Amino acid sequence: MYTDPSTGYSMPYNLYLPKNYDPAKKYPMVVFIGDASVDTNDPKTSLYQGNGGTIWAEPAEQAKHECIILIPHYTDDLINELGMMTTDSNVWTPGLTLTWDLIFDVTKKYAVDTDRIYGMGQSQGGMANIAISDKYPDFFAAQLLVACQWNVEEMKAMKDKKLWIIVSQGDNKAYPGMSSAVSLWKSLGTKVAEDGTFWDTKGSWTDLEAKAKALEDTGYSMHFTVFKDGNHMYTWSVAYNLETVRDWLFKQKKEVAK
Repeated sequence: MYTDPSTGYSMPYNLYLPKNYDPAKKYPMVVFIGDASVDTNDPKTSLYQGNGGTIWAEPAEQAKHECIILIPHYTDDLINELGMMTTDSNVWTPGLTLTWDLIFDVTKKYAVDTDRIYGMGQSQGGMANIAISDKYPDFFAAQLLVACQWNVEEMKAMKDKKLWIIVSQGDNKAYPGMSSAVSLWKSLGTKVAEDGTFWDTKGSWTDLEAKAKALEDTGYSMHFTVFKDGNHMYTWSVAYNLETVRDWLFKQKKEVAK
């Protein structure tokens, strides 16, 4: 439980530390924020609405990418006291202040490599990631944004970010929203890795991984993937299973200004 000295509010969170955690070392940290459907008073709901938070703790994943995992949990009580963490008005909220203060506190408290903090989330969580990245542009080394959208004009600030964006064709908010953002970034000179197809997640998984590898091989910092059909919640039942995307994320490191 985190109690924020600046607001006085408390927020639970889930934290995973590597098996042989050594506070003298520095570890990458994954920050996963769930969608609004997990905003209950049971903090465990953030752990099983999809695998966006837990997949990084799987033994095979930790063997490749040993990391700390932070999963902030926004509760129903906080909704009643502060309002939703994110809203369709795309503004910074008191809930985002609390969430950010929690993330920053954990970053200071544990042995985190601040050049390798990875943000990700779905729906509400993806929106929170965008908002945080807009306000604190030097915090995340890279982000995985799933089934989310934000004010497109504000997203101009993200044109040089290291992003992998995944939406479903049938998501009537995230798909058009992120398509507009991609068009904006391209108009500003950003190179975006996309193949112009809808990925069939019911087909060959080998083909999906090959498609992801082809996007990674472009060497571009930004990637845009659209799943065929699907809907808003379907997106995150598949997105985090793409090993190529997970591996890409951990290759990223914050660039130090010279």
